[in-house]
Amino acid sequence: MHGRFDLCILPKQIFQTALVLECKHSKSVKDLIKDASEGAQQIIDHKYEEEIINDGYLHVKGYGISFYKKYCYIVKVQA
Repeated sequence: MHGRFDLCILPKQIFQTALVLECKHSKSVKDLIKDASEGAQQIIDHKYEEEIINDGYLHVKGYGISFYKKYCYIVKVQA
């Protein structure tokens, strides 16, 4: 059994773009890139985007996001 994504933003219209976000808390600024990349990889490994496509949405984008204090780093899932 797979876990769940952290956040999914679904548009009202299925032909608009849905977003899947996986968030990570970093222990330092140096870990931001690594942790955001791990979040993006988790979206791929657990096939979170496919779940949304199976619900009928035509366009889905995934992002791994890491946070450390007031800093964040975002990695786009490359399909």
